[in-house]
Amino acid sequence: MKPVRLDGDEYFPLFRGETRALRAGHVHLPEGEECGEHTTGDYEEILIFLEGRGKVLLGGDAIPVEGGMAFYIPPHTIHSVVADEPLRYVYIVAPAYPRPEDVDWVGIYNRRVASRSNGDRWEGVAELYDEWCRATGYPGPILNRVLSFVDETSRVLEIGPGTGAFTLPLAERVRELVALEPSPAMRAVLQRRLEERGLNNVTVLPVRLEEAEDLGEFDMVLAAFSLGVRDLRAAVERMNLMCKGYCVLVEGDRVEGDGVLAADSLLRERKGVEVGGPLPYIYRVNALYQIGIRPAVEIVGVRADVPWDLYVRHRGAMYGVEVGDELADELERGGLLIERDGRRHLHSRGAYACIWWRPDDRRYTI
Repeated sequence: MKPVRLDGDEYFPLFRGETRALRAGHVHLPEGEECGEHTTGDYEEILIFLEGRGKVLLGGDAIPVEGGMAFYIPPHTIHSVVADEPLRYVYIVAPAYPRPEDVDWVGIYNRRVASRSNGDRWEGVAELYDEWCRATGYPGPILNRVLSFVDETSRVLEIGPGTGAFTLPLAERVRELVALEPSPAMRAVLQRRLEERGLNNVTVLPVRLEEAEDLGEFDMVLAAFSLGVRDLRAAVERMNLMCKGYCVLVEGDRVEGDGVLAADSLLRERKGVEVGGPLPYIYRVNALYQIGIRPAVEIVGVRADVPWDLYVRHRGAMYGVEVGDELADELERGGLLIERDGRRHLHSRGAYACIWWRPDDRRYTI
């Protein structure tokens, strides 16, 4: 470990790759400039002002700050910083770990889903998403666990199939599959891929789980990174009513040293872009416990490097942002952007979690 000098007129992160949960950086704002409105999400933040004068914009208030001051920003708080004169400060961000008994896991999940746009966020992105899945080998080794719940007699309900990463291999094994996909963009890609594979045992319905009616019973109800409902308790109850076998969720998490996590973090810090993503699987597991379900969980480590040009195109289309070369340079210096087969890739690693329970089995209930 070496000390870092806090001077200069540039942004730079502090101790990237050395800290675990904590993130920090040095910021210089010229007179009249603003860092950009953003939210702390599930993190809390401290701003330590080194020199200059400015304001913290928070909740409709403009709070004066100057060198020698510190300012605390709680979780889930939209805020910004504007410089009245050249302003230098350090931000320190870390996960807000409340006491376990105070955590409303179901509420955290519902708030995250409610904060998303009501529109079709996949419009213009579905093809890129499909390319991402193919390039990274998704769903990878977790697919075998999901396939183990079904056989050639099974009837399956898939919630949010996307472009078919699980749908296609499942359809080749089971008797019938019903897929609930509200996104027109995703449905178009999925229907094309089903036709290409000659699969005619899949019915794709343009509805959400909470809108689906009279579908009958299923041997497996599956939601892979797709249980985007605003009321988790109601969704789980609905899954249980339709399932006579296994309810299965596939969730995930990224780990420190993951290139996609680092690149998304840079987009937030440099561009003020709120890059979305699934909650870590432990949130879902804890929420299920609060609902009264004690699921089984299997975790599989994955490495799925992402072509850099694909990341740039996907994030650009998804969030309307230009991913500049300066991000690539910083990721390369950190060893997170690597050359392979004549193409630059983000070094990506994480974990998939298969979470399952049987509604009719008391072993899975509390």
